[in-house]
Amino acid sequence: MSKAFSSSSHSSLALLEGEWGNRATCRVEGGKHGSPVSLVSPYRVIQTFRNEALFGKRRSFWFYWSKEQLKRVIDLGMPLDLAKVEYGFQKWMEQYKERFIHLSSGNKHVFLLYFNRFCKKYKKRLKNRLRLLDFMVWDIKIELTIDPKKFLNLYDEFIFINRAWNKLRSWIKRRYGEFEFLKVLEVTEKGRPHLHVLISGIRWINQGELSEIWQKYGGGEVVYIKRVYNRNNVKVCRYVLKYVNKSLRMENKRFSALLFASNRRLFGLSEGLRNMINVENKALKQKLGFIYEGMVCRGELEAYLQGKGLILADYLFVEIERSDMYEFPLLFGGDG
Repeated sequence: MSKAFSSSSHSSLALLEGEWGNRATCRVEGGKHGSPVSLVSPYRVIQTFRNEALFGKRRSFWFYWSKEQLKRVIDLGMPLDLAKVEYGFQKWMEQYKERFIHLSSGNKHVFLLYFNRFCKKYKKRLKNRLRLLDFMVWDIKIELTIDPKKFLNLYDEFIFINRAWNKLRSWIKRRYGEFEFLKVLEVTEKGRPHLHVLISGIRWINQGELSEIWQKYGGGEVVYIKRVYNRNNVKVCRYVLKYVNKSLRMENKRFSALLFASNRRLFGLSEGLRNMINVENKALKQKLGFIYEGMVCRGELEAYLQGKGLILADYLFVEIERSDMYEFPLLFGGDG
C-alpha cells in the first residue's frame, strides 16, 4: 500500500552537479522520511549538465527569449519599447503556474509546489527571513543613477550597475572603513535601472566626492545622499517588501519583466547581514540522494492523490507501489 506524507510548510532543495539528459542530480536536506525536510533554496531547481561550458544551465525557453529581446532594446536616451520583454515574462509565468517539482529516490517521491520571486508565497517567506534584520540601525541612504545616453542597449545597463556598485563599495571601504549595506535595484517608469543603498557603520560620505567617483566608474551625474534621522524606524523587512510589492503588481509587469529578463536580483546584502539571516545549522543536515524528474501539472498529481484518499499540499512525500507506475505513467514514468 502506498505511503504518503504531506505538509503545507515551505520546503526547498539544494542542487548538486547535473547529468546529461533530462535529469539533474539533486539532494533534499533534512530529517528522516515521514517528517518535513529543512530546505535551503525554496522550490527552485536549476538543471545543469556535465559539459557546462558547452550547454550551460538549462532554463526555460521564455527566459532565453526574453533575455534576447532585452538585448535588442536600444537605449541611448531614447524611448524604450519593452512590449516583447513583458510578453516573454507573462508567457513564462503562465508556463509554471500550478506546477510541482518532482524528485525521486527509488520508490520514494517528493513533490514541491513551484513558486518564484514574483509570487505572493515568495513574499511571505522573504518577510519571515528579513525580520531577523529589523534590529539594524542605518546611517545614510544613497541613490545611484546611470546615464542612458552612454549605453547602446538596455540590457547592458542592468549588467553595468551592479558591477559599478562593486567598485564603488570597494572605494567606500578603503576611504571610510568597514560597513554593512542593503542595496535595492529599482526600475523607473521608463524602464531604466538605478540603485537605492542603505549603509550602516558610516555616518556620512561627502556627496561631491561620491558623485565624482561614481562618474569615474561610468555612472550617471545624479547621486543622492541623505542622512537617516529616524534610524530606528527604517526596517529592512518593510523597506524591501515595498519593492517586492511593486514586482507583484500584475497590472504593471514592466518592473518584474525587466528583473526576469536581465536575471538581476531585486536586492542584495553585505556578507555580514547575509550571515545574520543564515541561521541553518549545516552540521545537522542529512543528505538524501534524490533525482530531479521534472515538473508535473497540478491535475496529474490531484488524480493520483484522489485515488489514494490524500489531500494536495505544498509539500508531498509519497512511497509508491510498482502498480502506481503503470497506472500513472505521466506522473511516475512507467511504461503505461
